[in-house]
Amino acid sequence: MATVGVKFCGGCNPSIDRTMIFREIRDLAGGVTFTGLADKGLDALLLICGCSIVCPVEQLGLRSRPRLVVVAGQTVNGRDVPEGFIAQVVAEKLVNLTRSHS
Repeated sequence: MATVGVKFCGGCNPSIDRTMIFREIRDLAGGVTFTGLADKGLDALLLICGCSIVCPVEQLGLRSRPRLVVVAGQTVNGRDVPEGFIAQVVAEKLVNLTRSHS
């Protein structure tokens, strides 16, 4: 089973429902376990930010991390995605990333 570290932004200016999207991702990403960023041996990272500023990327030094999926408002890894499809797109990316990593 693949393990993905998850980090949420502080939620100061969200344009999406971060909690709902994460619940949907968790339900759709079969074979993936989600945990915090501090855990060792992560197969991928998921950053869920409510807006396009993506504060935690710089704060945590994540920009150069491999196997990173970033939700920033209504974008996933810089591509526009309607809010209703974000969870599906992210779940597919995580499953593919972790499958190719194992």
